[in-house]
Amino acid sequence: MHSLNKGIQAFQRYSSTNNQMLLKDAIMQVHHGVELLLKEMLLRENPLLIYENLGDMTKKQEVADRAGVALFALPDPPKTVTYMDAVKRVGVHIKPKELDTSLVQDLTELNRVRNQVEHYAIDVDLDYVTRLLGSLHAPLTALFESQIGGVVKQFQTPQSDRAWAAVRQDAKAGLDAEKEVAQLLGAFRGQDVPGALFCTDGRLVLPEFVEILTNYYVPEYGIEVDVLARGNAESWVVEVKVGKRISASVLDSLFARGLYLKAMPWLVVFSPIPVSLRDAARQRRVLLTGPEE
Repeated sequence: MHSLNKGIQAFQRYSSTNNQMLLKDAIMQVHHGVELLLKEMLLRENPLLIYENLGDMTKKQEVADRAGVALFALPDPPKTVTYMDAVKRVGVHIKPKELDTSLVQDLTELNRVRNQVEHYAIDVDLDYVTRLLGSLHAPLTALFESQIGGVVKQFQTPQSDRAWAAVRQDAKAGLDAEKEVAQLLGAFRGQDVPGALFCTDGRLVLPEFVEILTNYYVPEYGIEVDVLARGNAESWVVEVKVGKRISASVLDSLFARGLYLKAMPWLVVFSPIPVSLRDAARQRRVLLTGPEE
């Protein structure tokens, strides 16, 4: 829990400073904390479960015994399982009821985001990370308390409580905004409206949708979208942002989702939109609506 709390505190500092290294540190710390606690669960169930290769571990244990040193004191100690293998082994060997499909999906997403910031770029979606961390907090706490016990109280501090509370509040704001947009989409009935409401020229006829899905996971592409509105003639894929910092990469991601799903991409932002983002949306042919509209 120490790494988890440190990560959340770093994330809260990032939210107020926009220091990109704090965001990377936050994600890495949270990921590391989850991995350590999952391995602690495996260790308590059966110490052998933490090793990647039992044959290799056995050989190196023999070497360590002959040398009279601890196994992990060897220059080349045996490898333990990866984060995702730890998730899978906990599910298979311990089978905690708290590790349901939703939590596994969120843990998988945390691993993807962690790999993104470590190996590729720090430019990640702040709103998405906020919602992911907010979604993880309660089920992870329940899982670790059930299987390990005492970890929350042991590392709980007023500072970490405030940080987690801020993340949950921001995550709730994002979910509330998504619901508001979904309700708005439900009111589309072929109205003819000014294109300026969507940062486009001319006029726009709003389609009528027969199905509106929020937080929709698309397994064939391994992506989740905030809102997917399906109609008989046209579909829209919508991203909803409540954060103050939105980069053009969000438009690129949304445009790609539109191609995957054969849907019109629409970005809805609840904070002031800079001119540069409006220009980028026009260039990418992504509909854009902000508080001014």
